[in-house]
Amino acid sequence: ARFSIDKGWSVSVSDVSEDNVKNAFELGIDAKCIDLNLPLPYENKSFNVVTLIEALEHIMNAETLVEEIYRVLTDDGHFLLSTPNYAFYKHRLNGMLGKSPPEEGKHFRFFIRRKLKKMLISRGFKIVKINSFGYMPLFNKIALRKMRGKEKSRFRIPYIFETIFAEHFVWLMQKQ
Repeated sequence: ARFSIDKGWSVSVSDVSEDNVKNAFELGIDAKCIDLNLPLPYENKSFNVVTLIEALEHIMNAETLVEEIYRVLTDDGHFLLSTPNYAFYKHRLNGMLGKSPPEEGKHFRFFIRRKLKKMLISRGFKIVKINSFGYMPLFNKIALRKMRGKEKSRFRIPYIFETIFAEHFVWLMQKQ
């Protein structure tokens, strides 16, 4: 954010964490501690870009938050979203073994591509770029043999494989 401010951008931070808001404030950034389950405390069309990073799954009424984001975006504004994919192959395998989804109790929503896409499109957004990431088991095994001792490598997942191999959806959207 500091780089953006140095370039003359106006940056606002909204977070549920008072510590994060305090840290942003100390950097000279306009910051508010808010509850994303409530209407956003901003005027209509007041932002060119809204980012929501790993938060939508924590919101009980995610549809209302998406509508609020649409409201506060300018007509040509962009919305960058990242959220876990609960159709990721490891989550599917765990489900078949009778295990609960990861983060159950902390997450209220468990998105899969089709439902997430439908929710966003029905609220006026179109997806303009996909940069979801994850890892593919066979590819990782082959790559790891060549790079002994390395951790699993996460990389951009092509759209065709996104449903099953993307661990997290990362989508850039714009108003339709």
